[in-house]
Amino acid sequence: MATEQQVGAVLKKLTEAYPSFKLSKETAKLYVEFLTDVSPKRLEQGARECIRACKYLPTIAEIRGAAFSWHEPAHEELERLLRQMHEGDNGKQ
Repeated sequence: MATEQQVGAVLKKLTEAYPSFKLSKETAKLYVEFLTDVSPKRLEQGARECIRACKYLPTIAEIRGAAFSWHEPAHEELERLLRQMHEGDNGKQ
């Protein structure tokens, strides 16, 4: 499960991605309270997906939804296939 520091790092990244939004201490505490039960890897991936897809600072529910819709094995397989394709392209010169 994510630590308060890991959730804080994700919140910092989110506030950098959405500079017009000012996160209050009270709101930050809510994010920490409701995101510490998410694994650090899923939390980071969920936040990254939200940054890609959300026009405004994502809600706790949006981050959780993105974190739990992310399937690590599928992403690892995709990365492996992309590496193989890239290596194959490098060999064809």
